Amino acid sequence: MDELEQLAQAAAPVVTRVMVTEGWALARSGLIALWRRFHPGQGESIGEELDDSRDELTAARDAGDESAVAGLQNEWERRLARLLRRDANAAPELRQLLDELRAALPADDAPTPGVTLNARASGHAKIYQAGRDMTITDR
Repeated sequence: MDELEQLAQAAAPVVTRVMVTEGWALARSGLIALWRRFHPGQGESIGEELDDSRDELTAARDAGDESAVAGLQNEWERRLARLLRRDANAAPELRQLLDELRAALPADDAPTPGVTLNARASGHAKIYQAGRDMTITDR
């Protein structure tokens, strides 16, 4: 998974979580602005899709339909990944929006940050990675 796919994967759950919070207006306007900047013809349609997704998400949560919630999250992950694949210059702006949206989430709904490690080795190289403590006894 490349960096842009990881960004889309990290952004989608935040976008779908914020859809049903007070931060909805921020998310909606931020995503529409992002699409308008990198795909000018799609600004209005993405706004309609966001509204539809919010309605579907609200209904799914009210019904306890976790499958539908996951489906909407996957749908937004795909959309964000396509946006980033078409224009990687959207990544810094999406990261900034993602930071704003995370801050807008209620404390009890904020996603726990994960650890993403990437490495490449060649030849006889060794890679040691850890999300926290590591002890290496290599002889």
